[in-house]
Amino acid sequence: MAKTWQARSPKHAQSASLVEFRNQCRSLGLEDLTLSICYRRGIETFADVEALLSPRLDRLQQPLAIKDMEQAVDRLVRAREDGEPVVVFSDYDVDGTCGGALLGRVFREMGIQVSNVQPDRFHDGYGLSIKGVEAAAAGAARVLVTVDCGITSFDAARRCQELNVDLIVVDHHQIDPVRGLPVALAVLDPHRADCMSGLKELCGCGLAFYLAMALRTRGRERGWFVGTTEPNLKKHLDLVVLATAADQVPLIRDNRVLVRQGMSVLRQTSKPGLHALLEVAGLTKREIAPSHLGFVLGPRINASGRMSHASIAMELLLTDDPVRAQTLALEIESLNKQRMELQNQIWDQVRAKVEEGLAQGFYPYGIAVADPSWHEGVVGIVASRVVDHFGIPAAVIGNGKGSVRSCRGMDVLEALRSSASHLKGFGGHRFAAGLSIDMDQ
Repeated sequence: MAKTWQARSPKHAQSASLVEFRNQCRSLGLEDLTLSICYRRGIETFADVEALLSPRLDRLQQPLAIKDMEQAVDRLVRAREDGEPVVVFSDYDVDGTCGGALLGRVFREMGIQVSNVQPDRFHDGYGLSIKGVEAAAAGAARVLVTVDCGITSFDAARRCQELNVDLIVVDHHQIDPVRGLPVALAVLDPHRADCMSGLKELCGCGLAFYLAMALRTRGRERGWFVGTTEPNLKKHLDLVVLATAADQVPLIRDNRVLVRQGMSVLRQTSKPGLHALLEVAGLTKREIAPSHLGFVLGPRINASGRMSHASIAMELLLTDDPVRAQTLALEIESLNKQRMELQNQIWDQVRAKVEEGLAQGFYPYGIAVADPSWHEGVVGIVASRVVDHFGIPAAVIGNGKGSVRSCRGMDVLEALRSSASHLKGFGGHRFAAGLSIDMDQ
């Protein structure tokens, strides 16, 4: 079951079009091998190669190209000018936490009354719930903005409508092919069939950044920043780069720009929370490498929601108090150590179960293992280890909550849809998804 590497077939490798492409790009000083790799990956013009080599912010797609962006901005403008409270409801992983913190900071900088909310993984489950909507409405919120969740929250969306709460969904997950979109004032999801932005690779925090860009442009037009400092959105790319790397979205097109620029911002971050996190992780700003995003910083932010509550990490990213930041960073470091110990214990048990099954002579197309004693906060990490070790798509399920990870191009979200009659709920995307299930199923 070892991984097998296969070279992509050379698309017109010796064709006249490739020769012409190489000749056009000579002035860039690249070797023929590099140009051939670019060509095979669909980078087939001089302009494409130049954009690859120079990922500048002015090359980003215009935010209004995203379907429903105009409606979302209009509503947030009204909330700001009428003094209406806004709730930002975000997922409890790195992407949702960073995206929620980004909008929380930007909205405050623009004069919007905002509060940040995240579900409790163990009591609320994934995504926007009716309970979450009712709590927001009870706090007098008239606008609710989701980040990295909401695209399949149909019941919660209807509850928003009943309570006269305007819902703005900011999510990058795939859309239910049967039920379609939730009822909302605006749904910002580039996976919509009617969204022509071409930004399907963005993570949730990346989409939140585009919403912030569009809102700042509108605020500029309405004179919000006359006599005051205009919000500097570039300084929040430290959050975007963390989320983009941790969510493992493709680092192409706009994502490449956001990551390249975000790495520079992260190394000079002005956020006390990120500064404290770097310190407890043993990193200095100048030593940060791309690999640290997904393997050092991301797991620490995730440990908050996996082992306790994501609000710890959210406060870390929102605070401007260095002393409080240090306290929160140390708490997260402790949670991360607990997470690693628990993860290793469960991995040993899972590996034994899988090896026992394989020893019986079966060669599975997928692996599903379950035990009610397994901590649901770490089953996703263990599922990834199963895939890495055995080379087979895997589902690891704790006490009714599980995570699924893909390999070999399998669409695990579609697999869950085909198993929907056995599930209480599910969501995610083609490479990684989550589920809830009765243990007798």
